[in-house]
Amino acid sequence: MRRFHLHPRNGIFYVQLIDPATGKRLSAKSTGKDTRDEALLVVADWLKDGVPTKTSSRRPLGEVFTMQRVLETLQRENLTSQDAEGIVSILKRRGLLLSATITDTPGSVLFEDFLLKFWNFEKSRYVQEKLAHGLQIRSKHCKTSTLRAKKYWIPFLKGKHLAEVTRDDIKSLCIHISSPELDLAAATKNRVLVVGTTALKWAFSNGLISTDVTDGVMTFRGESEKRGVLTPEEARKLFSLPWRDERQLLGNLLSASTGLRAGEVVALQPDAVGDPLLSVHQSWEEDEGLKPTKNTDNRRVPLIPIVRERLLSLAAKNPTNSGFVFWGLSKKAPMDIRSLNDELQKMLVTMRVGP
Repeated sequence: MRRFHLHPRNGIFYVQLIDPATGKRLSAKSTGKDTRDEALLVVADWLKDGVPTKTSSRRPLGEVFTMQRVLETLQRENLTSQDAEGIVSILKRRGLLLSATITDTPGSVLFEDFLLKFWNFEKSRYVQEKLAHGLQIRSKHCKTSTLRAKKYWIPFLKGKHLAEVTRDDIKSLCIHISSPELDLAAATKNRVLVVGTTALKWAFSNGLISTDVTDGVMTFRGESEKRGVLTPEEARKLFSLPWRDERQLLGNLLSASTGLRAGEVVALQPDAVGDPLLSVHQSWEEDEGLKPTKNTDNRRVPLIPIVRERLLSLAAKNPTNSGFVFWGLSKKAPMDIRSLNDELQKMLVTMRVGP
């Protein structure tokens, strides 16, 4: 049997080696020579010492023929997604492949679709698992995470499938959100980072992807912005000013004197106002309504007598009969939680520069 077939093409001789087991010719390979005799010497060298590869090393003919049979088999046989996963797994273990997306597998979903569903409070399997195990996760947290996903992660990885996201992609995102143009604080960058890494780590733990691409990704360090604290004299001056709304004044005074969170302040009901302790067992969230306090932190806190009297007086003025001390326009909700901070900021300006 002939071992090869030599022919000219555009003035250069090409050779097709012949597989002795199947009798099939391999794809034509240039000898780089323009005369038949020189081309024959090149072919003889290949037959003896192996065929050159793109890396300039030589590959024995036996391996060349075997690989050709493998490739022909892959082209000919009906392969399943499971077969493809096995092939990809072998190539990854041998360091020949970093990532691959196999059709009809969990990793073939677009990363943006996966991330948006992951942070969807009603549809997320991650959320369902946390709640089933008695762990806390709020719809507000999911909505905030969704906004960060849309603003930073999705535009940066647009068009990529879940299984195609790599560790280098995440590191590149870290560099992107650290750009001077974005001017994000370290704490903010970490919050952005965790939106994607939490989802990807969960995907790995649940077998949706084969590699934990979050492993080795560093978080951000930096000094947190220091928050100013009013001196006792400044606090007395602030709460002595004429506020536009008694509810805003009393709400901020209650928070300052007891440490209550804004949601806990507006959720306050008259029966929680004791003497001398205030019972804190619920909070208010615009999207969820009344809910347990953060970390289900039910507690009782000391209440300054004058503040207690003013709280009960305010509750008695409620025109909506809603049951809230800090009543709003609706019978079903207290006043807008954001108004507490908005009015506080205005009054701080007034205190410093005047009305």
